[in-house]
Amino acid sequence: MDTSLDFLLKAYTTEGLEQLLWHVTTIEAILGQRGTGITNRLLNRTSSILGATAKERKDFRDRFEKLYAFRSELVHGNASLTDKTIYLGHLSEARDFARSTVAWMLNYLGQVAQDLAGAPDAVPTRDHLINVLDLDRNGRRQTAKVLQWLPAEFPNVKDWLR
Repeated sequence: MDTSLDFLLKAYTTEGLEQLLWHVTTIEAILGQRGTGITNRLLNRTSSILGATAKERKDFRDRFEKLYAFRSELVHGNASLTDKTIYLGHLSEARDFARSTVAWMLNYLGQVAQDLAGAPDAVPTRDHLINVLDLDRNGRRQTAKVLQWLPAEFPNVKDWLR
């Protein structure tokens, strides 16, 4: 969270293209993970946070995908600053995405911390917290049901191997 807040602060203290880059980097710091399919997971996670309905999620995903693709072109040297025009709408949209994602994550972490008060050994890792976003609403419900039925040593249950 500290890293993403540092990036958000940088975004608010810069102008133009740098501002857009730092806002998108803020979102990457909050929701990103190493591994294959990072772009797709980042798009899905962002849209699931910001969109309440399937239509809204698709709209947010499409909009963020365009911003992310533009940012990637610039960062990876596939476009020069003069090849693309940054519109105030792009900057505003990137700012809104970053601000909303940071606010959401702070509330999410606050909820988890509140529910885990007094149980420091039960604190989930960052990866565990983020991976929950990869499931849809029904998937989270179903997974929670299944997990409560499984033995604590799952998946390495010695009795199941006999």
